[in-house]
Amino acid sequence: MKAISIKQPWITLILGKSKTIELRDMELSYRGPIALHAPKGIDYKAAFFFNIEDPLTLSTGFIMGVAEIVDVIVLNDSNQLGYLLEHFQVAPFNGDKFGLVIKNVQVLQNPIPQAGQPGIFDLPADITESIRNQINEGN
Repeated sequence: MKAISIKQPWITLILGKSKTIELRDMELSYRGPIALHAPKGIDYKAAFFFNIEDPLTLSTGFIMGVAEIVDVIVLNDSNQLGYLLEHFQVAPFNGDKFGLVIKNVQVLQNPIPQAGQPGIFDLPADITESIRNQINEGN
């Protein structure tokens, strides 16, 4: 299974199904199922903006859920505000960003410890099996 690392608190917003577009600087060609990994790093400015009193309580270093990347859209100066309620990036950005459109989010009841990597990466077979077992138990 493929995975992508998304910093806290952004991953929490995705798992809560309020954030449906994840912004990236580089376009990704991958579409399909994806494990959602919370890396060790935390976006403290975003945590402050979203009134998270103690960002250090946010889970990091785990596979937190799974979803599906169904599309990638180009966001720029002319259209970024139209998608604000989907990507939550309140500060204007210059140049193009690529929005991963995320659907079918499922939260793992037992997050799985895992180190992250840049971009989209392959998970070991045992981690993939653990994820699938949890998803199947939840259905």
